Amino acid sequence: AFHDNELLFVHKDAENGDLHQLRYHTLYDRWWYDSKVPTAMNMEEDTGELLFATSIDDGGYVAYLNVDKTPPTVADPYTTDAWETTRDDGGSIGFVAKTPFYTLGHPTMQKQIGDVVLELSNPEDSVSVETFYDFLNEGDSEDTFTINATGGARTRIPLPLKSAKAQEAYAVAFKISGAATKPIRLYSLTFHYLVLEEIQRGRAFDWDNLGYPHDKRLTQLTLRYDTGGNDVTLNLDTTSGIEGTTVTLEAQTFTLN
Repeated sequence: AFHDNELLFVHKDAENGDLHQLRYHTLYDRWWYDSKVPTAMNMEEDTGELLFATSIDDGGYVAYLNVDKTPPTVADPYTTDAWETTRDDGGSIGFVAKTPFYTLGHPTMQKQIGDVVLELSNPEDSVSVETFYDFLNEGDSEDTFTINATGGARTRIPLPLKSAKAQEAYAVAFKISGAATKPIRLYSLTFHYLVLEEIQRGRAFDWDNLGYPHDKRLTQLTLRYDTGGNDVTLNLDTTSGIEGTTVTLEAQTFTLN
């Protein structure tokens, strides 16, 4: 059978007659082996789990055997841990969620990112947050955080980048991971940052007649600039002539450093 990207193989043990299930997940390339003694099976709709069931001696009740580890009783049979009205002692489930890279509305600008506020609820398990800058595949070891359990309350956790000294970057992403026995909910990310210089090369400016739409002699050009320690070439182009159609490219060239 195939369900929720899993191939399900059910076979009967030739030695003792027990039913076994072998599961293969096509997305994660993993195998699971379930060994039960069921009398019936059921596909749970909300979790997509295939549940094995058997009867209990005292009263003939049916007990689900797939996830929960609590011994079956008439009052509290086996159930899956996703049901909040029953037992909640299943094993931890590992998870990883990585955000896209955020340019914060300014894809060509450098930003000085001071801190990020992550809003989440993690009832019983800690969460690890790793920070990535400028589309690099490796996370920043200094900006890796561990968020302890919040007890289920929706909580805002500030993450000070570079120990609150800020990090200069033009894009940032986060990987949130851990292992949890109860659902962890992520609500929002809030960024605190300053916009710095623009990332550019070969920028052209519009023509400017300097307030006089006729030929003129330009004797001095004053610039205020910051090249960030790099050499930058400035080319001055002109248009001239009676019709203003004579274009001279690189009439004057300056090196800014």
